[in-house]
Amino acid sequence: MKFQRRLLITYSMLILLLVMVLALLFYHYSSDLFARNALDTHQLLSRNLSSQLDSLLQPMDFITANLISDAEFKSSLATLNMINRGDPVNTEFIAEAQRTVRNRLVTYSIMKNFYAAVVLNREQDFFSSNFIEHLTTAEAGTAWQDLPWVSYAEAAAGKVVTLAPFPDPWDSDSQADGGGSMVFGRGRAVQELNSTKQSYLLVLNRVEKLDSVFTIPDQDYVRILAFLDSGETLYRSGEREPAMEAYYRDLVSDPPVDFFLNERSGRQEALLVSSSPSTGISVMLILDRQILLAPLTFSRNLTVGIGLLLLLVSFVYNVISSRLLTRPLRLITARMEETELSNLGSSEPLNHDNDEVAALDHAFISLRERLDQSIHRELDSRTLWLKARFDSLQAQVDPHFINNILTVIAGRGLELGDRLIGEICDGVATMLRYSTSTSEGPATLGDELAHLRTYLFLMKQRFEDQLEYAISMDSEVLAVQLPRIVLQPIVENSFAHGYAVDRRAIRIEAAGRLNGDRWVFELQDNGNGFSAASIEKLRTQIGSLQTSSDPGILKRGLDIGGLGLIGTYARLYLFYHGDVDWEMGNRASGGAFVRIGGPLSSSDPMKSSDPMKSSDPMKSSGRRDDGEDDYVQYSAGGG
Repeated sequence: MKFQRRLLITYSMLILLLVMVLALLFYHYSSDLFARNALDTHQLLSRNLSSQLDSLLQPMDFITANLISDAEFKSSLATLNMINRGDPVNTEFIAEAQRTVRNRLVTYSIMKNFYAAVVLNREQDFFSSNFIEHLTTAEAGTAWQDLPWVSYAEAAAGKVVTLAPFPDPWDSDSQADGGGSMVFGRGRAVQELNSTKQSYLLVLNRVEKLDSVFTIPDQDYVRILAFLDSGETLYRSGEREPAMEAYYRDLVSDPPVDFFLNERSGRQEALLVSSSPSTGISVMLILDRQILLAPLTFSRNLTVGIGLLLLLVSFVYNVISSRLLTRPLRLITARMEETELSNLGSSEPLNHDNDEVAALDHAFISLRERLDQSIHRELDSRTLWLKARFDSLQAQVDPHFINNILTVIAGRGLELGDRLIGEICDGVATMLRYSTSTSEGPATLGDELAHLRTYLFLMKQRFEDQLEYAISMDSEVLAVQLPRIVLQPIVENSFAHGYAVDRRAIRIEAAGRLNGDRWVFELQDNGNGFSAASIEKLRTQIGSLQTSSDPGILKRGLDIGGLGLIGTYARLYLFYHGDVDWEMGNRASGGAFVRIGGPLSSSDPMKSSDPMKSSDPMKSSGRRDDGEDDYVQYSAGGG
């Protein structure tokens, strides 16, 4: 797939993803905000409906309280319940009591805020303020036996109770054709002292009054239920569903605080309940989330449409912009295809008004220059390595002759009974064989240690009691590989320069150890130490060797006879590809030290792509690995 096409698809997918995410976030935020506002609004609405219902019932309570507090009215009720109606003498008292009750109810006959005030008892007396629609027949007084609210009112022990809607049994229309009005009301049972007989005082209103109270706008997504404290349903909007009403009735006392899944209907709903402390009636508003959020469908579709339009516009824009953006890349590609070994080091910069493209071209030119330098360094390194191998072969001419002479001398020493002469000659021959060996591969620290012991043995024969030396080496580092003749030149430098001023007793200490994943070899003497000029000269030479690509500097360390400190460092630096530890300096207690080290594993330097890594030419330190601050030193490392 072409870069331009990938770029186009990537940006198109990104825009599509952003549009979808933004649309979903917007719809989720809008719907959540709309639903939250709807919950708050309808919670307030449920309180208002409960207050309006209380306002409707309070005048009805007032009538019942006013009648029950009338002494003549209450006395007349007691007379009707307790007097013996079979005695003709009581006929006048009965008529007077009925007249008193009727007169009290007539007072409320002209009031229009309720349907009727009704009084009846178990003696079949019936009185109503609505004498137009209510018939006073003999059957009217027995209607209480069929009314469900009678037992409820009796259980309230004289307190006012709310009567659930029921057909008006005293309506003339209901007696004529079975129709009539549906009424609800407030009432109480009036029980006389020392009597089991009761009267019932009711204030009724038409159910249409409840419709006017509970009428709210936008009822499509809201259902209203009003429950009495007895569990009966006072009002419902919509058709009657007994099972659902029972489900909601169980949730009145502890409704969910947010939208929840209705287990019966399977829809997301919210229940907003307000209960009246005076009447005990709970008004419940049921919100259907799906119907509630239906008006947001247009907003959602509009958002999706805008998103698709943005996607189309962004697609056209991406087509044009991708063509323009990939044009500079085609120019860079053409320059890369023109690159060869012959023109790595020379290239004209690309003139372009885009800073990023110019920066990319500059980086490519810089890469070509570094690649050209690396190739030349590699060629120089191989040339110098091959020259060192050739010089090593040349050095084998004289050693064969010298070995033969040393064998003759050793034989003559044995004939004269001097074994020391034989040991000295054997040591010199061993050193010659090791130093002129043409075997492939590097040496090991074990080989170098054996070579160093031979050298110190010979020096001991020279200096006798004036020389003392100690050598220790951890067995873990004996197999470490390194160039040949590394340890001996360091010790030789100590003899050559450390004791040139006076002839003090010579003390040489050499130790090799393991330090994590690296090996360390340290030499200490008690000589005169390094002069400040020598330290500065060595630091400059090592720094030049590390940072310069001039093959002549490295050559001086690889020539035959160049096995001093700089030559030793150069061969270690080349062998370990720059990852070499080198520290040298003076001890505070007198004498000098040299500490070298490197990784436990190494590879042939001829396999390295760039053996001359650049590194910090010198590091100064004043603390040894063992924590003793007893010398001033200079360190050179390539790691």
